[in-house]
Order: sequence, then structure tokens, then C-alpha cells
Amino acid sequence: MTETRPKYTVTKGVHTRRALTSDELSNVLAQASRLGTTPYTVILLAARTGLRVSEISNLKQSAVVVAGHIVETITIDAETAKGGQGRNIPLDQLMREQLRECNRKWLVGGLGENANDRFFSNRTGSGPLNERNMQRWYKACAEKAGITGTTFHSLRHTFANQLRRVTDLPTLQYLLGHKHLSSTQVYTHPDSEDASKAIARAFS
Repeated sequence: MTETRPKYTVTKGVHTRRALTSDELSNVLAQASRLGTTPYTVILLAARTGLRVSEISNLKQSAVVVAGHIVETITIDAETAKGGQGRNIPLDQLMREQLRECNRKWLVGGLGENANDRFFSNRTGSGPLNERNMQRWYKACAEKAGITGTTFHSLRHTFANQLRRVTDLPTLQYLLGHKHLSSTQVYTHPDSEDASKAIARAFS
């Protein structure tokens, strides 16, 4: 059954930023898989960790791969994190497997680890993957999937919206790397279904 698209929006400037439904995310990922391993991995990583596009671009190889193995928890240090809010983000099995595949294809290509210690590199391995490329990948995938009113940053909202259903705001604040709880609240999108569940739990 197809999900109904949420009516909420979060607007900043001229961009409408909202969370994707699970169906929309699946469709975006299906389109991304056609672009290649790296685009798919980047978009999946944003949706399953809430990392900002700048944090993905600057994600260190040493933060993802240790002794030839994909780590269970990615460490975003203060230097990489926006606002200097470092954090440790656990990776689920699917994400680890995808990162492993992405790393394998990079090494098989004969380029090895790039000189800047970035997990996602440009085609020559001489520097980090450009943020604009990631944003273009998302835009192309969303358009092909028939999804409007979203940007790459919507993947971060999608992560937050899914997590806030199963955890508390302080934990979500930590995972998003926010200094202030008020910033985290912008990423929460309660709807009528949440309200119904809250009433049912309170008076059951």
C-alpha cells in the first residue's frame, strides 16, 4: 500500500525541506542504484546516519575503515562536524555492507586511499567528493522518482523523523550534532497518527 505524503514542510529561504516517506526514500534509492555504487552509498548514508552533505564530503577514510574492516560506529570528529559538534553514530548492518562494497570497488579500481584521507573521493582520488555532485545526484534521483519539494538535506530530516519515533529528543540532538535542543525540534515532524498513538498510550 502506498503511503500518503506528509503535509508538513520545513522552509528555509526558498528551499522546502521535509522528511521523505518510506516509499519516497525507496524510490530515490532505486534511482540512485542506477547511477552507481557511490551515489547510492552517499544517499543511503545520509538517510541512515543523518550526516550533512559537508560531513559526508569530509568523512575520513580512517573513520570508516580500520584494519581493513568497516567500523561499527562512525566517529565524526569536531573538525569534520559542522559547528564542532563531534559525535559517534552506530551503523546498521545494511549500511556497513554498503560501505564495504563501496570501499571494495574503489580499491579494485586501483586508486587506493586518496591522499586527503577521504572515504568518498573525486574520480582521480586527488581530493574529496564535491558537495555539489552529491546534491545533483539527489536532485536527479528525486526528479526521476517524481518527488518534489525536497533537497539532499531532506535525507537528514528523514533520518531525524524516523529516529524521533523510537528515541528521546536529547539522543536525537546528539545524533544530529546540534548544540541546542531547539535546533533538533525543527527536525521533528509529528502528525495525526503520532497524536493518536500518544493518546492511546496515555489512557490505555
